[in-house]
Amino acid sequence: MGGIERTPAAGGVGVRVRGERVLNWTIYTLFALYLGAVFVAHATGNVLGWQIASGYVVLGIVLLGWNLTVQGPETPDRTRIAFLTVTGLGFLLLAVIYQSRTPGLGLGPSRNLEIIAVFLVILTFFVACGAVDRYTPLEWAAIACFAVVVGVFLYHTLEVDPSSTRSRWPVWAAVVMGGNLLLVPRLVPERVFLWLMSWFSALVVILGLLTYVVGEYSFWFVDVYQWHGSPSVPGFELDVNTMQSIFPNPNSLGMVAFAGFAGAVIELHRTLRDGHWPVAVVFAGLAGLNGLGLFLSNARASMLAAAICLWIYVAYVVGGRSAVPLAVASGVAGLIAFIAAMYTEFIGIGSNNRFELWWAGIQAFRDGPLLLGAGTVNPAALLTPYMPGDSTWSPHNSYISILLRGGLVAGLAYTALVVGSTVAGTIRYKQVNVAMLAFAVGWAVHQLFEAYTIFQWTIGSVLATLAVGYLLFGDR
Repeated sequence: MGGIERTPAAGGVGVRVRGERVLNWTIYTLFALYLGAVFVAHATGNVLGWQIASGYVVLGIVLLGWNLTVQGPETPDRTRIAFLTVTGLGFLLLAVIYQSRTPGLGLGPSRNLEIIAVFLVILTFFVACGAVDRYTPLEWAAIACFAVVVGVFLYHTLEVDPSSTRSRWPVWAAVVMGGNLLLVPRLVPERVFLWLMSWFSALVVILGLLTYVVGEYSFWFVDVYQWHGSPSVPGFELDVNTMQSIFPNPNSLGMVAFAGFAGAVIELHRTLRDGHWPVAVVFAGLAGLNGLGLFLSNARASMLAAAICLWIYVAYVVGGRSAVPLAVASGVAGLIAFIAAMYTEFIGIGSNNRFELWWAGIQAFRDGPLLLGAGTVNPAALLTPYMPGDSTWSPHNSYISILLRGGLVAGLAYTALVVGSTVAGTIRYKQVNVAMLAFAVGWAVHQLFEAYTIFQWTIGSVLATLAVGYLLFGDR
C-alpha cells in the first residue's frame, strides 16, 4: 500500500495529486510524532493515555474529511451523509476522551448507557474509517475479536468507582488498539513504519551507547541509564553493564531494538533488491547499530523474537514464498525446543522464574472468574497468593495476563487475533506480506515472555498491535 489512493477527477489532476502528496506527508509526520509521543510516554510518563488516544481520533477525522473533500460534488448524497455522520462520531469520541481525564464520560447519568454508547462509537468510528464495503471475512473476524476484547474490558469498568482511573483507562486502551489495528495500516505504508522504527530505535541506541563514554546522564526531560549485570548469550559475555537507554528497564529497550533491527534488515534487503545502493548502505548501518543495541539490552525475549522473525524472512528471500510455511512451522518448533531446553536446564539460559510465574497465573485463572476474568486489576495482585514471599510478581505472559483480566471470552478472542492472524497469514503465504507476517510472528512469540498486552498503550503494546494491523489490514 502506498498511502491514500484516489482517482482524481478530470480537469484538476495535477492539483489533486499534489494535494494527496501533501496529505500523505502530513499524515506520515503526524504518525512519526505519535510514535515519538509513545516513546516519551513509556520513558517518562509525561504523555498520558488519553492524549495518545486522542491522536488516533484526529488521524481518523483527517482521513474522513479528505475522503469527503477529494470526491467533492461527485460524492453521492448517501455517502456524503455517511462521511459526515462518522466524522461527527469522531468529534464525539474526541470529546469523550477529553472528558475522561476526570471522573465520568460526559454522556449522561447512566453509566450502563454511557459504556454502551462509548463501545458503539469506538467500534463504528474505526470500522467506518476503513471502508466497510471492502472488508474480507478474515478482516471481519479480526474486528469481531477486537470488539469482544473491548466489550469485556468496558463491561468491567462498571464494577469500579467512577472516580478511579480503572474506570476510564479501558476507553483509552480501546481507542489506541483500534487505531493501531484498523486506522494506521490504512494511512501509513508499512515501509514508512519500518523506516521510522529503524531510525527511532537507532536514536535510542545511540543515546544509550553514550553512557559507555560519558557515564549516565540527563538531558531535557529524559534520564539515560545503564542496568546492573552484563549482556551475554551462551558462550559469549561482555564485561560491560547492560544498556537501558531512556527506558525504565532493558526489556523496553529490547522491544524497540527488536523492531528497529528487524525493520532495518528487511529494508536492507528491499533496497538491495531494488538497486538503491546508497540507501542500502544506510540500512546496513542501522541494522548493525540496532543489532548491537538489542544485544546490549540483554533482552532475551526480544532476541528470540528477532531470531524467529528474521528466520522466516530470510527463508522467504532464499526459498521464495513456498518456503514460508515451513519456515513458520520450523520457527515454532524451534521455540518449543528452546522453552523445553530452558525448563530442563539443558542450555545456560535461566528462565527467571518464568515457569513458576506461568503456573501461578494458570492457577489464579483456574480459581478466579473463568468466563469474564477479574477485570481491570493488576494481574500481579492475582499471582501473589500463588508465589512464595510477599513480593509482587508479573505473569510475564500476555496471554495469561488477558486470561486473568478478561477470562475465557477475552482470552480466546485475544489469542485468535494475535496468533490466529499469523496462522491465517501462513495459510495465505502466496499473497501475504511476508515481512509483516514475520514481524507479527515475532511479536506473538515475544508476548509469551512479557506481560504487556495489545490492549494498552505502552511501546510493546503499540508495536505488537501495529504488526497485527499491517498483517491483516495493510494490503487493501
